[in-house]
Amino acid sequence: MRVTVSLSPLLPIGYRREKEVLIYGPSSAVFFTANDPTLLQVSVKATTARGVRLYLKPLKAGTPILQARLGSPTGPILAQQEIDEFTIRSQSTAYIGVIETFPDGAKLVQTNLEMTPHVADLDVKLHIIIRGVTFEDSTLDKFLTTNAFTYAPVSGKWLYAYRMIATPDLFTGTCHSIIVTQGSDRVGQ
Repeated sequence: MRVTVSLSPLLPIGYRREKEVLIYGPSSAVFFTANDPTLLQVSVKATTARGVRLYLKPLKAGTPILQARLGSPTGPILAQQEIDEFTIRSQSTAYIGVIETFPDGAKLVQTNLEMTPHVADLDVKLHIIIRGVTFEDSTLDKFLTTNAFTYAPVSGKWLYAYRMIATPDLFTGTCHSIIVTQGSDRVGQ
């Protein structure tokens, strides 16, 4: 029996992603597990005509490995694939610097996206989800790639600085969502 694991080995920590696994041979004879269940959750969503669809969710940094085993969780390993995990988050919950206060009381603020470790060529969409805030160019959406991140040697982190304008009567934060895609696949939120 031959099993081929067809994965994009990139998953954000804490985000459950669906991935198709192609199986050549009977699907019922293959069991999927992680080398370390404290690092990676693995479950089968559905059997497909070509194999199975798995749910994969990295739980923390480490070296999670997806394993296809014959017959049981302790059966012989047929195939395995290391999963590269990453985190991307806004520092806005901990740091927002006021750059300028305008005559009407609105504020230009700046914060950073932080990525660990840096992964090139991912697309990132930021979307403002609260009334009274826009990005510096007065839009609600900002598009970039992770290639725009720069390494900050003092902190040892990969950062992307961005600015928003908040109205003077804003009493909440500058709430915005972060969606990360790799090609047409969504890899994080």
